Amino acid sequence: MSNEIDQRSPDTPRFGKRSFFKGFGKSLVIPGVILTTTNAEQIGSALVAGGKLLANQMVTSAEAAEPIRKAQSFEVIGASAPLSQNQLNNSIIEWNSVSKEMRPDTYYGSGFIWKGFYDRFTADNGMSYESFLTRHLTEVNRMLTETNPPTRVGYNLRRLVILQDGVESPASYHSGYLQNGIKDSDGTIRMIQDSQLAIENGSYFFRRDAYYNSQKDISYTFIRELIVLPSLHLTDIWVMNYPGIFNLSSPTSVITDLPTQWQGYETVRSDIAQGDIMTEGSMPDTGWRFALYTASQLARRPDPHAFAATLKDYLGMPYEFPSTAKMNLTTTTGDGINGPFQVYRSQGTGRSYDDKIIPDAPIYVGGLNNFDPSKWFQRNSDGVVARTDATFLIKTTQNGVQYLRWGDVRDFNLAAWQNKGSLKLKMATANDNPRTFDWTIQYGDTPRPGIKRVYVPSITQGFLS
Repeated sequence: MSNEIDQRSPDTPRFGKRSFFKGFGKSLVIPGVILTTTNAEQIGSALVAGGKLLANQMVTSAEAAEPIRKAQSFEVIGASAPLSQNQLNNSIIEWNSVSKEMRPDTYYGSGFIWKGFYDRFTADNGMSYESFLTRHLTEVNRMLTETNPPTRVGYNLRRLVILQDGVESPASYHSGYLQNGIKDSDGTIRMIQDSQLAIENGSYFFRRDAYYNSQKDISYTFIRELIVLPSLHLTDIWVMNYPGIFNLSSPTSVITDLPTQWQGYETVRSDIAQGDIMTEGSMPDTGWRFALYTASQLARRPDPHAFAATLKDYLGMPYEFPSTAKMNLTTTTGDGINGPFQVYRSQGTGRSYDDKIIPDAPIYVGGLNNFDPSKWFQRNSDGVVARTDATFLIKTTQNGVQYLRWGDVRDFNLAAWQNKGSLKLKMATANDNPRTFDWTIQYGDTPRPGIKRVYVPSITQGFLS
């Protein structure tokens, strides 16, 4: 077993404090077979027993939401005799030696918790950790079901493993998991010393989490940090906000030249990300959800088990665009704006996690009737667009009036995923309020030779029809 610590991507996770634990067991390869998405009503949960189990028991909940039709069931391992490091390593080797069903409409996971957290959880929170976990898995499946477009996938936990305190379990948000992870699980839920959770003196108080919803008794902090990020491999979209919450750089003149209320940009837009769990905006009373963009991102994946491909969605923003695009820019009353336009793009400074500037020099000047949007962005060594480099600003002056429009790489991702090439959108003036501005983009067809993608998802499944 390798003792080398897995190294993080340059575009690191939030706050740069996620744990990168060591590899485990034998080297393995997760197949990348392209599978066809089935109807959501056909999704079922799988109950799998595997490996040598210590003090095993079964936990079942009949409250599982659509599309998981059956009870959400998972095996509990080590409740009375928590696993040591060697026992966990050997168990992973044995689990990986057994072929398990990997449905094309279900993400699978394995859960781990240190014995100290596990033993104290009931006294600290008034419910067992098994009950807490089942409630949150049920909520994840509800979120996956109530999306537009439909994601056509569910989430199923195969096992919960109680570990001796300090035992290292495999993390699933880096490439090392492909060789050293758990073959029957797309990701892992690791209840360890996570900096984003309300952990105090070795106890986890989920009702004190930053994004706890009292109406549902659900911690969306737990869902995002321990399930969505490491298992569904989505990313923190809020890093594209300008300025970032950790920004250390002073604004450039291209920003200070804007009306005061337009000198910033928030990704929690009403058209594609309202209430989205990855934007970190104000949490609705009904809880967070997967809004249009993240639902489309999940839906366009041809195979949830193609780890190397889905991991890219965690490492940054998809480098997936129409080969050519046409922007029809109008005033808020619908009058055309002809340009020429100046396009500016954010650039990470490396000074902090989300620190970025908007350089004064535009990356593009001219008309927007026929252009290649991929030229606006750069693909990094992970094959994605760094989130600090994914926000753009369009400016022009017509008849003495300054017009502007903020946007980000998602606008072109959605065009590509819909097989569209034209974008009709409004530009703002000093009289407009970004909170009430109509951000809606109308996508239309334009002839073009193809789509540039990191990997090519099947676009014949009608996920945005």
